[in-house]
Amino acid sequence: MGRPNKTTATRQGGRFGGGGGGGGVSWKLQAVNDFVKLINGASGQWVNRTPTEDIEVGSFGEIDKETGRFQRRGNIYQDFKDPEGLPIYTEKLEDSTVFREHTVVTPRAHGSEVYTDIVGSKKQWQFGSTKEALLMMWNYRTISLPPSVLDAIQKNEHSELRELSLVTRVYTGRAQAFIYYLSNERSESFQVDMVPIIHAPTITSPRVTVGIEMNVEGSNMNDLLEKGFSENMRFDFTPLFECVFQEGDDES
Repeated sequence: MGRPNKTTATRQGGRFGGGGGGGGVSWKLQAVNDFVKLINGASGQWVNRTPTEDIEVGSFGEIDKETGRFQRRGNIYQDFKDPEGLPIYTEKLEDSTVFREHTVVTPRAHGSEVYTDIVGSKKQWQFGSTKEALLMMWNYRTISLPPSVLDAIQKNEHSELRELSLVTRVYTGRAQAFIYYLSNERSESFQVDMVPIIHAPTITSPRVTVGIEMNVEGSNMNDLLEKGFSENMRFDFTPLFECVFQEGDDES
């Protein structure tokens, strides 16, 4: 599940949750919490607070429901062994094809919006006078636990998983880009221009590679914007992930 090095990843804007990279001001904790709650409420998925860091499918641990922070305790593929010390779960993860589109999650005061569009088009966004969150992903793919593994976990009732959350799907990508934005309730607007870029062959890289460049312009925008894009075909970002909560014993 490892990725190539991340030297091709460009991360700009504010530092989401005070994380490293990109310069700019750090998002205040309340803004991070608002963003996480809005996206989770709209999609049922969790925002990766550090999108340049991996969250592996099969990992289990605690999720802070206020901040969305995931504290990993282990991974079923690595930690669950049979009496002879062999891995219990060996079935291959499900790996989708790359979606050459982008998915947008825009939770607003009433309802939410999720749809796809092609890469390379200009998009304009107008926000109202209520707090709104916007998460966009380009050229993403999903990696998921097979249903048979989920069924086996439920059947085996592993005590190690009780009262913990299990990561069942991650959204990652190739030549991917992402944006996190939290509106400031001042009717701001901005435009995102996604431009595919082609790298000619070189001595060290004899093949043509294709990547993405992102430009953002707007009015009345605040500092609560973070964006990242990969300059060639690499797995660089994991903006979203899904979990299932493993119930504990009912003591009633």
